[in-house]
Amino acid sequence: EFKELGTRDFWRGFKTSFWDLENALVLTAAMGASISIRETGVDDTIRGRIRGHRQLGDMDETVQILGNPGTHFAATGVLWLGSALTRDFKSHEVAQTLTQALCVNGVTTLLLKVSANTRAPDGEDLAWPSGHTSSAFTVAAVLNEYYGPWAGVPSLALAGLVGYQRLDSRVHDFSDVVFGAFLGYVVGSSIARDQKAQFPEVFGMKLMPYADPYTGATGLALYKSW
Repeated sequence: EFKELGTRDFWRGFKTSFWDLENALVLTAAMGASISIRETGVDDTIRGRIRGHRQLGDMDETVQILGNPGTHFAATGVLWLGSALTRDFKSHEVAQTLTQALCVNGVTTLLLKVSANTRAPDGEDLAWPSGHTSSAFTVAAVLNEYYGPWAGVPSLALAGLVGYQRLDSRVHDFSDVVFGAFLGYVVGSSIARDQKAQFPEVFGMKLMPYADPYTGATGLALYKSW
């Protein structure tokens, strides 16, 4: 399972996310908007307005941890293991999708950071795009696709708060956060939709390929977990 994720599924995730005209147009527009924000001085204006006015206070560290990609990978690992032990197929599928999406987003974010090598408000390099923001929106997009608005809305709100925290703590500019949000959402939603399409639902049950280990018979099976 891990071998598949590391090879076939990983490259499939890249293709699903970026080898798609609609996604390419969205990300191109987001990149253009991000560049405009930086080059027209909007970033500098926002820096000036929030300097010395940190709003999150004691919540800052908590939001930073919740938005950390390491936290997302760790939580996904717990979900993967727990769903495997309890034989919860849907949760296991979500864990697989999250792992795939987080890997694709993480590698893409890192490559863009190295390529752009912009400077953050705190003087650090590799600012664009915001990795915390892109990772948080990746998770939120996957949860929204699988569980709908009841999980998607609060997850997206939390992802937005993570983006604000990056501004409030002076570690990113607005342009970094804007593109990070679009990147994460496109990757998460695209990969989740692709994964769901592989195992469509019929009357609330998953339609899956089946092979009997004793007789060798093959076919389709309906699967439902409670």
